[in-house]
Amino acid sequence: AGMGSAASLRPAVRQGLSELYARVAHTEVPGQGDEPPTPVEQPPRGNQPVGGCMAILLLGPSASGKSTLGERLAEHFGGSHVDLGANGGMDEWQRILETEEGRRRREGSDGAVTLCLNGLPRMRDGLAFWESQDMLNKPSLALVLEAPDDVLKVRAAEWGRTSDQKQGGFLNQLDFYRQDPAPPRWLPKSVDAAGGIEVWNQQPELVELRKMLDAACTATTVEEALNQVRGIMSLGHNLWAYGYLRTLAGKSLDLYYGMLLADPNLLLPVAYTPTVGEACQKFGLMPFCKRGCYLSITDRGNIKQVLEMYAQEMLPKRAEGGYDCQCIVFSDGGRILGLGDLGTWGMGIPIGKLDLYTVCGGFDPSKTIPVIIDAGCAGPAGNTDGLVIRDHKMYTGLKCDRVKHKSAAGTDVNSAYYGQDNLINEFMSSASELFGKGCLLQFEDFNSNDAFPLLAEYREKFLCYNDDIQGTAAVAIAAVLGAVKIQKPQCQDLISEMRSMKFLFHGAGSANLGGATLLMGEGGVPAASVVCTNSRGVIWKSDDGKDGTFRNEEQKSVAQVGKPSYDSKDLVTIIQNVKPDVILGAVGRAPGCFNKQVVEAMLQVQAEKPGGGGRPIIFALSNPKTQAETTARDCYAFSEGKAIFGSGTRFPSEEVNGQMREPGQVNNFFIFPGMSFGAMCCEAKTIPERMFMIAAEAVANSLDERDIAGESVVPSPKRIREVNKAVATAVALESQKQGLAGKNLGADKAEVAKTLEGMMWNPR
Repeated sequence: AGMGSAASLRPAVRQGLSELYARVAHTEVPGQGDEPPTPVEQPPRGNQPVGGCMAILLLGPSASGKSTLGERLAEHFGGSHVDLGANGGMDEWQRILETEEGRRRREGSDGAVTLCLNGLPRMRDGLAFWESQDMLNKPSLALVLEAPDDVLKVRAAEWGRTSDQKQGGFLNQLDFYRQDPAPPRWLPKSVDAAGGIEVWNQQPELVELRKMLDAACTATTVEEALNQVRGIMSLGHNLWAYGYLRTLAGKSLDLYYGMLLADPNLLLPVAYTPTVGEACQKFGLMPFCKRGCYLSITDRGNIKQVLEMYAQEMLPKRAEGGYDCQCIVFSDGGRILGLGDLGTWGMGIPIGKLDLYTVCGGFDPSKTIPVIIDAGCAGPAGNTDGLVIRDHKMYTGLKCDRVKHKSAAGTDVNSAYYGQDNLINEFMSSASELFGKGCLLQFEDFNSNDAFPLLAEYREKFLCYNDDIQGTAAVAIAAVLGAVKIQKPQCQDLISEMRSMKFLFHGAGSANLGGATLLMGEGGVPAASVVCTNSRGVIWKSDDGKDGTFRNEEQKSVAQVGKPSYDSKDLVTIIQNVKPDVILGAVGRAPGCFNKQVVEAMLQVQAEKPGGGGRPIIFALSNPKTQAETTARDCYAFSEGKAIFGSGTRFPSEEVNGQMREPGQVNNFFIFPGMSFGAMCCEAKTIPERMFMIAAEAVANSLDERDIAGESVVPSPKRIREVNKAVATAVALESQKQGLAGKNLGADKAEVAKTLEGMMWNPR
């Protein structure tokens, strides 16, 4: 007996057979002759299988002894032996489990259900299928029985399979088992096992919705598409409009992107935030689309092969050979917006992000790849709304928890992302080998505990960045600079003006930590002027750094020195003592926390300054709208129109003191498309932190008179491509200045801008 290629199996699988044979005496081992293992004292019979498992899965070729071992194990543990054969599937598994549970209830037994499942001869494919269907997450023990072919043939003959017909059937089964397994696919394992996208979408839960969306999406021109989507949006629920957009994208990329470019102000909130949040929560309830590559932890060791299969089917070829990929946005679904762990249903984020790369930045959509890394998914407690996602029938990812361990900093991190042969390094190395070092790789919506160390590990090795940390930081700083410009339209040095201000970051996730770090680093703001909070209150550290309220090294790096003498958990008290000019909320799970008392405290800080001070700057950056720290209407009302407001999600215009205010949506789409396009086009080696301050300044300098009159801290989304061209130009120029650019795009700003404009993709 052996474990086969056990290196690719889960840790529970790699327990080996020794423990099992130690418990079940006199079990004949295939290939070992007739001598059984040394008998040992058996434990008492009962209902608990090995290791507390609910099910034991027996894999291996025909005649390897699966049935014999299964019967003995079932008898020993008081369970059932079931022969699934080669065709066992989810329906069969559910039927067996329900039957066994029913029998236990009738017998009045409250012990664990014990099943010995014999079948699924193709080891790797079988394990991948059962893992995707929640089979190996009970937990279970999978055992692979193996023996040389000549031994198996002798055993088959001894078992009475002597007729030519039976012997031929056995040899066919053995040949099938010995074949090289099918190469890993870029589809989710459950979709692939069902027979592919078309078969998956024929399920009763999807087929009628797909027909409805197809029937609604009949446009052949941009104008027709706009009329159709506007009609759907008039019903008041943008999720239907999102479904329309995805259907249109599947039919014609030129028509789809032509429509988005025709009215980005209307449609970007549908294609991306805030609508994409709800779309991800219900991603599996919508027809599965072809866009996107799924990489599973079960593909470890084969990631390059999976990426290449996707490239063969979806990417164009370069004239000089190889696949033409400009950019990959990849996520593990671990922290989707402010919604928590949505697993593979988070694919809506990389897809939507790359839509913005095209609309806002000019990327060719056929040369980009949205990627989801499937490392498991938490249960309902792992997402904000307590939704059943992982265990939903239509969930396409692995139905297992993420395997985590404590990092050196004491935080819970995904084990698959660290150490030798880790999944992230394999993915990034494979992408670089296949598509070249100029292919930009953007981290997206990883849990903060993983986001910071992964960025630190790879930012100098690949052309990459983390938009949640760096892009969000840059647009927040851009909005602060915009608020300065609203108050001082003639100011020529916005950054110097910003250095005299005090900041309070409420919430210590990746967004706020990135902003605080950028301010204190490239922004030149004194550390004492930047205060951050977490769930313990103000983040502080002792002089020696051993004590404090920080939770990780990233929080420690922005911590105030010395314990506050005031109640550092009460937000109003914190404001009264810190006296910030700017408060930035990115808590994620505290909607409405910027209440009237908080806003009034911000007003009082300014009133106490010499000459009455300036105006309080209040940013509610959490997404989606349901998680916002305050709304535009409330902020204006609480402050009597004095506050300068910005938000992470879009709020409608408000009339304040007889004037119309346009709440600025402080969204990364003002940063990441231009950042990525500029870096990609000039073939930058890396993207240092300096680039994000350069990008922030470019956004603020793009404010026009209309933006300032409406007190929007960022430019209008109607000019989104114009703004991102300015960002791309600034990034390319800075890359050339620092010697990081592999390709010179021009001698000055005007020349670089013209070159970049010529490189932008536009729909036909």
